[in-house]
Amino acid sequence: MSKLMTRKFDNKAMHGVQLAGLVFSIVLITGCETPKPVPVSIPGGPTPIARAAVSGVAQYISDQYSINPDCTSAGIPTTKILEAPKHGTITFVQESGYTNFAKDNQRFECNKQKSPMVKIIYTSNPDFVGSDSTKIMTIYPGGTFRNETYEITVK
Repeated sequence: MSKLMTRKFDNKAMHGVQLAGLVFSIVLITGCETPKPVPVSIPGGPTPIARAAVSGVAQYISDQYSINPDCTSAGIPTTKILEAPKHGTITFVQESGYTNFAKDNQRFECNKQKSPMVKIIYTSNPDFVGSDSTKIMTIYPGGTFRNETYEITVK
């Protein structure tokens, strides 16, 4: 008889544990939020990039490209001005140029040939001398993006 009572006690205990687990799961699930997507950004965004320019003269400040490991183009990145310079203009020019991959990058050999790219050109207002800045977003063909701030010293 004691075995039978013990078994009934164990079943009730297990039922109580299962019920408590179910209640805990419901509370846990209802307290959760659906995670919001986090944009993926290529490193280089938060630190301003210092550049210099001669007043009134068009100055190359950067280029953007997307190259496959076999050195073929993955497509032309899209560039947008997020914050325009206060004392000049930004121009985007699509042309061929040389990439600048680090020696330890698998695309280092691609630096030896021209590849399609977008060059970013800054031109200050005539006779302006001082500091200017601009913020540019680049969206790459694979869907990643980069926001870059350029701090430009105009002389």
